[in-house]
Amino acid sequence: MPRKIQLTYYPWITQSISGSTLATAIQTFAQIVSADLSSRIADQVTIDVLPEMDVSDQIANIKRPPPAGIDATLALMNPLGYAAAHSSDPAVTVILVVRRLLPGSTAGPTYRSQIYVNALTGITTIAQLRKRSFAFGSPQSTSNFLMPAHLLWSNGLHPLHSFSSLVFAGGHDTVAQAVYKGQVDAGAGHDGVIIDLATKFGYSNAAERLTRIMWSPDIPSDPVVFRTGDPALSAAMVSSLCAIAPTNNGAAPGNQAIKAFWGTTEGFEPIASTAYDILLSSAADLGLRLDDMLKRV
Repeated sequence: MPRKIQLTYYPWITQSISGSTLATAIQTFAQIVSADLSSRIADQVTIDVLPEMDVSDQIANIKRPPPAGIDATLALMNPLGYAAAHSSDPAVTVILVVRRLLPGSTAGPTYRSQIYVNALTGITTIAQLRKRSFAFGSPQSTSNFLMPAHLLWSNGLHPLHSFSSLVFAGGHDTVAQAVYKGQVDAGAGHDGVIIDLATKFGYSNAAERLTRIMWSPDIPSDPVVFRTGDPALSAAMVSSLCAIAPTNNGAAPGNQAIKAFWGTTEGFEPIASTAYDILLSSAADLGLRLDDMLKRV
């Protein structure tokens, strides 16, 4: 019997490629998965990619059981979006996590956030950020807002009220460019944002101009979520994703498609839902309501 799956994704995972290029990569990924999955279950599988969704809309979509005629929903989510969805509906379950790798490190299921400054400011410690200017990216982002905000709070600075000015610049790359240009003194972003500024945006001296002053704790990486009432289909999807994006073959077509979306060719591995509890506890420490953080702005 033919199977039909819907795939959703959020649009601002990267700013280094256009929306149309990202959409093409997602379509390619869907085609690779559908071909492999069809061969595994001996049925024709069609994966329909829905238009890009804001995180709040993606959460609402995955919390609904698949509509009539749809066997499952496959969602490429951000960590905070998944944590919010799973906390309110345990049927929303992660099946795999994308693996991350930075130069000099070992690939794994986590990444980190960093707080960094323009070196010309002379700032070298978190305490020196008080009454300076600061930029986060999106309030919906795990590493561009929530975890660095918690890092500031843990080190005695209120993440919203300690600065002379505070902006939400929209994304990792826009924050990095603002700090590089001296438009703000400091900012936050994922662990590869300074590298990206040099290699993807042409700021060749980014590593000298931008100075990291603190790392966050490890953050669970981006989850792949699969909602279906068919456990056998779910197991087959896990096998298929691990086959098309293996951990030992970055050149595999599936890994190349993933690279456009997540910037990694390290494949997937299993992860427990409880790994994302650190995001819920961090939001609770800060008194932040997930519904407010994740609503469309």
